[in-house]
Amino acid sequence: MDFAQAENTDHDSVTAQLHADTNHPGSDVILTDHYTGQVEEVQLKAVHDPAEVYHALERYPDVPVYVTDEVARQVEQPHVYDSGFSNQQLTSDVTDTVHHLEVMAQTPLDYLPHIALWSTALAAAPVVQSWSRGYISREECIHQVARITGWKVVKVASILAFLSFP
Repeated sequence: MDFAQAENTDHDSVTAQLHADTNHPGSDVILTDHYTGQVEEVQLKAVHDPAEVYHALERYPDVPVYVTDEVARQVEQPHVYDSGFSNQQLTSDVTDTVHHLEVMAQTPLDYLPHIALWSTALAAAPVVQSWSRGYISREECIHQVARITGWKVVKVASILAFLSFP
C-alpha cells in the first residue's frame, strides 16, 4: 500500500504495518514510533464524500483517520489528517495497475517458455541428482534427461497447437 510505503521510506522513526486481514475492524494500519515506543492504529480513507469520514469518526472516535488531500481540505476535525495522496493520484495508480493486469491476462503464452523450462528442470533434477550420487552412469543420465526433455517439448508443442485454435 502506498501509505505504508511512503511512511516506511521517509527516514523518520515511525514505521507503518498493514493489518494481515484487509477488513480489520476500526483500523487499517499500525504506526509504530521506534524512538518513543508509541503504537497507534489508524484508518485510511480514499473517498470523495466526507460523510464517510464522519461516519468512521462516529464509529471509532479514538482512531485517527488519514484521508486524501481533497477530503482533508473539506473535513476539519482533530483526528483527521492529510495522507499526502490525492484522489486523482490514487485513481491513476489503480487504473495503471488494472491496465497492466489486463495486458498480462491477454498474453499468457509469453510465460509458456518459462513454464516449460522450469517444468523440464524440475523433472530432470532427480535424474541428475541420481547421477551425481553415483546411482546411474553419465550415459544413463543423458539418456533420461533427453527423454524427459523430449516429452516436455511434445507437451509444450501440443499446448501451443491447442491454444492456437480460435
